[in-house]
Amino acid sequence: GVPGGVKSDLILQQMWPELLTEPVSTSGSIVNIEELMARNCDLAIVRGQLEATESNKLTRAGIPYVVVSYEGVEDQLDAIELIGHALGGDCPEASERLVAYYRDLIARCEDRAQRVPQAEWMQVYHAINGALLTDASNSLGADWIGRVACVDVSASMPANEKTDFD
Repeated sequence: GVPGGVKSDLILQQMWPELLTEPVSTSGSIVNIEELMARNCDLAIVRGQLEATESNKLTRAGIPYVVVSYEGVEDQLDAIELIGHALGGDCPEASERLVAYYRDLIARCEDRAQRVPQAEWMQVYHAINGALLTDASNSLGADWIGRVACVDVSASMPANEKTDFD
């Protein structure tokens, strides 16, 4: 199963057409416990905060879970390592390699961005899972946009607020 927001992402649909047929396992922080149980879920990875009622569902069903949250690049790196360790096997080493690659990519982007005068920074509009849904200044997207010498025009919204302009 996949999170509802991920399922609606048009780019991910193009990359993985089967995404459209996958059932929704979480919507926001609400867990679809029936779907996870039907799929014999070995591990639930939940993004954001998990209310006690939702964690109780997972605990009662005997489904181990990891809660990850990332408002920026450093948080995402921590989440990658946490997920790698939760999966076990070769995954901890693979997650460490991915984090090292990611850190190298960040350094290269920031190095190039330092050479761009602020007057030449591009204005970028970043949408989430749809053209009119944006994220706030404390988001992964806004963090990346700032790191590559651009201005996120949608990041002037209050922290942790997502707005649908419909």
